[in-house]
Order: sequence, then C-alpha cells, then structure tokens
Amino acid sequence: MGMTVDVFAIPADAVGDVLADRESFEQFESISLEKAWHGLHFLLTGDAWETEGPAAFIV
Repeated sequence: MGMTVDVFAIPADAVGDVLADRESFEQFESISLEKAWHGLHFLLTGDAWETEGPAAFIV
C-alpha cells in the first residue's frame, strides 16, 4: 500500500468549473505517476521528504 499521484492538465479558465463540479476534471489530459511521484519529487528538490519553496509543491 502507498500513495499514488495522477496529474491533470486543467486550463486556468476551467478551474472554476472543476471546483464547482469535482467530477469534471476527468475530461482533461492526465498522466498517472503511480508511485514514481516520490522519485520525481526527489529529483526536483534534492530531498525525499522535507522541502521548502515552490519546488516542494510541484509533485
């Protein structure tokens, strides 16, 4: 068991619609990182867990 991540490309002008209808995000392009998100986070931030700044929120 573990945490997985799916990333959706939602255009800025559609964010309000997605917030109003939480199921509507499924219409946008996406990628499933599964558990690889953790490795990607490490590559972007240099740390597996504790990070600060904008890079900490990318993945």
